[in-house]
Amino acid sequence: MEEPHRFFLDDIISNIEIHGYHIVDGCHSEGDVLAFLSRLGNTVQHRDSESTGVTYLATKGGIANLPGFAGFSSEALPPHTDRSALPVPPRLLAMGWCFASSAGGDLSVHDFAKILPRLRKAHPSVVDLITEQLRIRYDDGEQSFHGPMLEAVGENRFRLRFRIDGNGYYRFVDSALISLLVQEINRTQMPVRLGPGQLIIIDNHRCLHSRGHYCGERLVLRVLLDTEHLEAGFEECSDAT
Repeated sequence: MEEPHRFFLDDIISNIEIHGYHIVDGCHSEGDVLAFLSRLGNTVQHRDSESTGVTYLATKGGIANLPGFAGFSSEALPPHTDRSALPVPPRLLAMGWCFASSAGGDLSVHDFAKILPRLRKAHPSVVDLITEQLRIRYDDGEQSFHGPMLEAVGENRFRLRFRIDGNGYYRFVDSALISLLVQEINRTQMPVRLGPGQLIIIDNHRCLHSRGHYCGERLVLRVLLDTEHLEAGFEECSDAT
């Protein structure tokens, strides 16, 4: 991963469009984060967020074992789209470490623009699965989505949503295809290590993100955004291997 730098807005948007994510530095407080993100778009409220739109993720034993609350545990989180049950999930996900755990908990990004062409070549039946209407259901107890994992939103442009936890529902006959999909997603895993004051901004319609198990205490800041600066969806990479 390239070293983070300060960019102008057009360069940040371009980097997200090309790579699916971008890292900025200089965000040392909630105020810094919100001031910077206000240039990109509008915050989207989450069930667990404060009125500012910021969610602070830390281990909370009372709710960590409930469906949909695994982010408040120290367990590993499989690759997923944030707010996948909404009619349209928020476009951007921003995360920064207030303080890191003593061990583990690394973030990984999985770029579906690179995964999709591999699926077309090696597993076309999986592509049929993820593009078929009404094949899956995501339900977080407040919102429910019943439709395709991968939606066409323009000429050769797509919007992804995926999760494989207590809020994702698949047909038993599709189990083998889902396993192949997860294998390909895990093959494209890019670990991300953020330092103090750094913030990663992820295209939530293109990239999945996951987390490893961690030990000790940690505190992560998360903000969801909608933006008009990015073209709808993503293009699959033509040179993915």
